[in-house]
Order: sequence, then C-alpha cells, then structure tokens
Amino acid sequence: MLKQFIQHSSIYTLATFVSRGASFIMLPILTHYLQPKDYGILDLITVLSGFVALICGLELYQGLARYIPESKSFNEKKILFSSVITYIIIAYLIFSILANLVMPIITKYIIPINHFITFNIILLILLSQAINTYITNLLRFELKQHKTLIVDVTPIVISTVLNIIFIIYLKLELAGAIFALLLASLSGNVIGLYFVRNYLTFNIDTAKIKELIIFCLPLLISAIATITLNFSDRIIIKANLSLTELGLFGVGYRFANVVTILISGIAASIFPLIYGSMNNPDFRQQFSKLVNKTLPIIILIITVIITYGDEIIRLIVAKEYYSSIPVFRNIAIGLLFSQLYIFTPGLHINKRLTSILIINVISAAVNLLLCYYLARIYGINGVSIATMLSNIILFSSYFILSQQNYKFDYDYITIGFCMISLLIANVMFTIVQFHLYYKLVFLIIIIISFFLISRRNVGTA
Repeated sequence: MLKQFIQHSSIYTLATFVSRGASFIMLPILTHYLQPKDYGILDLITVLSGFVALICGLELYQGLARYIPESKSFNEKKILFSSVITYIIIAYLIFSILANLVMPIITKYIIPINHFITFNIILLILLSQAINTYITNLLRFELKQHKTLIVDVTPIVISTVLNIIFIIYLKLELAGAIFALLLASLSGNVIGLYFVRNYLTFNIDTAKIKELIIFCLPLLISAIATITLNFSDRIIIKANLSLTELGLFGVGYRFANVVTILISGIAASIFPLIYGSMNNPDFRQQFSKLVNKTLPIIILIITVIITYGDEIIRLIVAKEYYSSIPVFRNIAIGLLFSQLYIFTPGLHINKRLTSILIINVISAAVNLLLCYYLARIYGINGVSIATMLSNIILFSSYFILSQQNYKFDYDYITIGFCMISLLIANVMFTIVQFHLYYKLVFLIIIIISFFLISRRNVGTA
C-alpha cells in the first residue's frame, strides 16, 4: 500500500508543484505590474469558480468517483461520463444566460467588471475550468496518472507564458491576465478531450443523471459548507473591507498554497487506495504506518516554511504587498488543518455522510461568524486568524468522530509535538521579528527533538 501510495501521490504532487510553482513565478509579475485592487479581482474569479461549480455541477464528480469504478463495462463508463459532461455544459450555458440578464447586479455587488466582453470571457473561463475538472477526475478514477499530469500542467505552463507576454510586454494589465487565463483553460480542454475521446458518445442517459443528482444531493450540502468555509474569508473582505485588502489577502493565500503542494498529491491518491484496500486484513495497520511516517514530515516542512515566510515574501513581492506576511502564516496553518481529514478517513469508510455534513456546516458557520467579527477589529489579519481557528475546529471534529467510527493507531506523541511546534513558530514569529540566526537555532532544536522523540517511540514499540 505504501509503495503504491508513494507512486501515485508523487505524480499528483508533481502536477500541484508545477501549478503552484508557476503561481510563485507569476507573483513578482502580478505584484509589480498589477495593483492590489486588480489582484483582488483575480482572486474573486477563483472564488466565483468554486461557487458556480457547486451551483451548476451539483458535485456530480463525486458521483463519478463512486460509479465509474463500479461500472461493469466500458460502454457504461462512456455513457455515464458523456451524460455528465453534457449536463455540465447545458447547466453552465443556462447560468451564463441568467448572469447576463442580471449583469448590473453582479458587477455592482460581486465582481466590478462592467465590460460586456470581459464579463463573458470570465463566464467562459468558469465553464472551461469545470470541464477540465471533470476530465481530470475521470482520468484519476481510471488511474491514468500521467495523462492527468499533462492535463493539469499544460494550462499552467501556457498561462505563465501568456501572462509574461500580455502583462509585461503588451501592458494589458488585468485584461491580459484574464485573457491568459481563458486561453490556458481552453488548452486544457483540447488536450483533455483528446485523452478522453473514447469516453465520449452522443448516447446520453438522463435517468443516470437523475440517479447521480440524487446520490450527490447530501454531498452537495456538505460541499456548499466546505466552499463557504474555504471562501467566506474572501467574501467577508470584499463586503466589509476593500478590493485592495482582498488583493493583499490573495497574495498571502497564494504563498500559503505551498501547503497544497505538499498535501494535494497525497489527497488525490489516498482515497482511491483507501477504498481499494479497506477490506484487506492489515489495512488498519498499514494505513496507520503510512500516516505516522508522512504526517510529521509534512508538518515539519510547513514549520520551516512559515519560519522563513517573511524573508521569502519580501524577496518576491512589491512593497505594497508586505502586509500579506501575517496572513500567509495563519492561512498556511489553516490550509494544513483543512486537509488533514484525509488522514482520518473513518467517517468516509463507514459512509457517515450525515456526520460529515454536520461537521462542515458547523465549521462553515463558525468561520463566517469569526471572519465577520475579527475582520471588523483586525482587518485581513483577523480574517486569516478566523480561517485558521475554524479549520482547527473542523479537523478536531473530524478526528474525534472518525476515531470513534474506525480507529487507527496514530503516533500521538510525535504528531502532537510537530503540531505544537508549528503553532509556537507561528505565534513567535508573528509577535517578534527574530534574526535569521535565531530562527535557524529554533529549527535545529525542533528537528533534533523530533528525531529523539521518534527514536524513543520506536524503542518503546
């Protein structure tokens, strides 16, 4: 299990690394050639993409995850995938028509894009990204990791090149960034549709679509709560602060996405392995071993990153964006805890969908309240703290209930030590500006202590 996990997760992590790596490459360009307000609009497009995907897609990709592996024939898979893609395209077209009818309201209260063509380019971007999502999910469910990697990475590379051309050389500023995003997404469509061409047919099964929608409805409510949890910070900032502060928050968030690089590849590969291995007699022992070996290392790497976050950000972005440094640390920790549910899969194994729904809804509500309250007092720093705290609550709830449903033997001492070290580093380096030398000493102490604790646990085991 561990060998297969490493093989699959390394491929997905590579895709995320290229994606986020390109984002880091783009940061000096975007922060030096775009005002924080314009960067805030780009961040809003990301938020819109998530919400529109829920409204139009109804989480049908989760239905694909369930039904594709269970399909008895390739023809059944073909009809299922083609039916879903057809539904997605129709749903997005209807949404686009309605969005144009209420364009004045959307541009006034949600995203300040008054130009008709630019507005519709953004709508086309949302559709294109949705199609890419379903293509990559199909390839992932069919265990075609290398093709998934190509579909994920190609748009990122094209987007990076086009941003350099449009923003630096053609001086198109925000319009150039939006147009680059469109062309990059469409390139992913072309390559992805070529890879899944054998899964496409005009034989559409509306009954299967209804079945998928019914299956996904409970998951949809949970997904809405999750999206709210992930994006309510940006919504609160847009509503109560300004686009400039949203841009600053977005830069901090993009730096914090280094956590996604470390975890997303694991997340993409771990659940297929769980569902494929959970009936094995030694599954519980093997999964516990996997978590105990990987999770402490991930947390330590994140500790190193947030320790030197100040220096990294100051090297890359323009001075106008330095206010994003405290945001980066809190969001990085928040993103870590938001992804740790993959290491506590008890609720998913026992199909406790109601429990998952309740946890996500409560966490989303807590996040909204904390974001609203702390934003009024501490601005974007308060919002980042709220996001971190609500995600800690989310993970704690997942962990307690998952262990009650399906208990694993975790190395609590080592994992707990790493988590406490991470939180201490965040508080210390936010309150006091330490010299690089003292930061290095702190990290050396943490790493030595980690190895001593690990060896002690091995010895006692």
